[in-house]
Amino acid sequence: MDLVSPASARAAAMVLALLLVGCGGKGGNDLTGASRGGGKGGMGIPFTPFRVPGAGSSAPPNMDEVRSQVMSLSDSYCQTVIQSLDELVNKTKDPAKATWGRQQRVATLSVSMVNATGPNPVVGLLDMVVFSTLKRQAVEEHWVPKLLGDEGQPVAAAHRRGEEEAWAVAKRVLTPQQLDQLRDLILQWRQEHPG
Repeated sequence: MDLVSPASARAAAMVLALLLVGCGGKGGNDLTGASRGGGKGGMGIPFTPFRVPGAGSSAPPNMDEVRSQVMSLSDSYCQTVIQSLDELVNKTKDPAKATWGRQQRVATLSVSMVNATGPNPVVGLLDMVVFSTLKRQAVEEHWVPKLLGDEGQPVAAAHRRGEEEAWAVAKRVLTPQQLDQLRDLILQWRQEHPG
């Protein structure tokens, strides 16, 4: 059993995406928030429109650029995490660890592909950030101590690198305030869904 299934990570990301981009108050319903001009987002969190750093504060992000970033992130994340899982599967003598590693390869590839190819690249980026964060936490807090032990340390390190890269890409698309909101929403979701 995986503490962070692809379906639950995706559901959490969708909730976060809706809170960040879909609840901006009165104004247009575009996903960039450019016509909203602020307001309160979901859960009373102030909403700040999406923008690309260096662009004018009211300029919406270039969706082709964001899509390219998400596709690159997905590819890099898969390479980083799946390589560590392959090494685990090839080195371990424990069938339970090998089975877990194989299942995680499929889940990581599936989630990353869906996020990279979805209709809205901003939502795909949010999904990748949420997935990588929750997955890293699950690996470090559950799978390494409960199943993988010392053999899981390279897997945990790979998940940390993947999460760092996801947040670095998000930093190029989201404002610092939005990054803080996303961190707060992930923390709130974890508190509301322990285990």
